[in-house]
Amino acid sequence: MTADRIDKEDVLTALASSPQSTTELARHFGVTRQAVLHHLSGLREMGMARQIGQARAARWVRVFTETFYWELPQSDDGGIAEHEMWAHVKAHFPDEISGLSGETRDALEYVVTEMLNNAIDHSSGTSVSLSALFDDTHVEVVVADNGVGAFHHVQEHFDLPSEMDAIAHIAKGQQTTNPERHTGQGLFFSSRVVDMFEVAAGGHAWQVDNLRNDATIAPSMTQRGTRVTLKTDVRGTRSPRMVFDKYADPDDYKFDRANFRVSLIARGTSFVSRSEAKLLAAGLENYEAVELDFANVATVGQGFVDELFRVWAAQHPDTALSMINASEEVAYMVNRGLPPRQ
Repeated sequence: MTADRIDKEDVLTALASSPQSTTELARHFGVTRQAVLHHLSGLREMGMARQIGQARAARWVRVFTETFYWELPQSDDGGIAEHEMWAHVKAHFPDEISGLSGETRDALEYVVTEMLNNAIDHSSGTSVSLSALFDDTHVEVVVADNGVGAFHHVQEHFDLPSEMDAIAHIAKGQQTTNPERHTGQGLFFSSRVVDMFEVAAGGHAWQVDNLRNDATIAPSMTQRGTRVTLKTDVRGTRSPRMVFDKYADPDDYKFDRANFRVSLIARGTSFVSRSEAKLLAAGLENYEAVELDFANVATVGQGFVDELFRVWAAQHPDTALSMINASEEVAYMVNRGLPPRQ
């Protein structure tokens, strides 16, 4: 197997989780050690990765511009707040931050403080770190904690079948394990404000690529805690306000619209059962309009269509369901299963 199967960005993403040996990286990607070394050598020449240790103890690490560490309070009393953390980061990078477009600065502050707050309030960890990397075209930030893992936490709280189901639940927005202090909107909006957004925990990663309008679940080398990675253009024009306006009512700013990638709840490309429809629909009643994205869905069954578009829709008349990116076969099955118009 050759280096063509992976690229430098793949290797950088893997190194962001923790130091890795060439053997571990090769096993993760399913390629040869030589293929991995080809990219690692290039990254070292670019100053983006370096080797620590020697012989069998040798590991490769990602090189960031700077990494910051904070201890997390173990009670509601005291402790540093997320805005204070971000102020510390900005003070360390005055030229880099001022060189960003206004939209990128706003997006970065919004997403980073949201992710730091999640670590403080939800992780049950003892520490959080922030790693930052600035170059001429992009800014990349990684926020990592040593807690229980975001997907495991959501799975247990909502009594979901698996961590994969927890990812899909998070992706819908307005799903929070602490409703007294959070709306559940932070992750949803954060995932759409920057160019690339990833939450990794428990060996899984929820990846959102806003440049290609894509979202997926992929394997991750992050096993302990939660690691959030964001990357965006220094000249970006996507601001938090633009994203809010897309999904919120302009009159009262109520978060009333959502877009959800149906394939996130899949174990394959087919949806046939009523139970899958119920899993998909859970939480969608929080919105007035939901756009269901059927990209990469090959087939749907009569039971799935009936449960979602007839039974659930009748039970929740205040939520309007629509679909996009459906194949001809999927569109046919959905349309033939819709209740007749009165």
